[in-house]
Amino acid sequence: VNVKPIEYTFEALAQNDCKGVVITGSSMEYSDTDRPHLETDLCTPSTPYGQSKLAETQTALDLAIRLGIPVRVARLFIPFGPLDNPGKLIYHVLGNLGQGKPVDLSPCEQKRDFVYIDRVVDAYELLINDLDRGETDIFNLSSGQATTIRDVVNLVAEGMGASKSLLNFGAHPMRTGEQMVSYGSNHKARTILGWAPGDIKDGISSLIKDFQK
Repeated sequence: VNVKPIEYTFEALAQNDCKGVVITGSSMEYSDTDRPHLETDLCTPSTPYGQSKLAETQTALDLAIRLGIPVRVARLFIPFGPLDNPGKLIYHVLGNLGQGKPVDLSPCEQKRDFVYIDRVVDAYELLINDLDRGETDIFNLSSGQATTIRDVVNLVAEGMGASKSLLNFGAHPMRTGEQMVSYGSNHKARTILGWAPGDIKDGISSLIKDFQK
């Protein structure tokens, strides 16, 4: 799904004078490491999903050169916001706390990089405009910070005015083989695109306001 349709799509776009393509990549394309990911890193992803997304990126970049279509790859870290999958962690916590129910969690010590959806939309607009430069380029869409899942969950509870006693950290074990740290440098997006990733606290506050409507 991530790779096979790319060639047909690019060929059709080239025949219709497409001005450029923005590909949604993933932080999972990167190798496991405790340091911030850079767009220039050698990628050896450890998961099948990461491998498929890296193949998508490589295929798109190859087709861009062959067909002369400018391409920007947005390596997206963890977006969150309204209309997200209700099964994902932040929405699961919101739903339970909103009903005064306890939330069974892992120790939540793993660190991740979260970006509010409005800032992601800002970045895509900038990426579309950046296609005018031509050729190809890759940008991390990341906060630039490694935040523990525990801190994120606590911010949600604080924002909702819910008791943190409802948060049962350690009720579930950590998933086997889970990477403990994953975050990206956003220096390139800041300097070339002029993008600002925003603050996770502001994003969570906006999400809670939308959730409570």
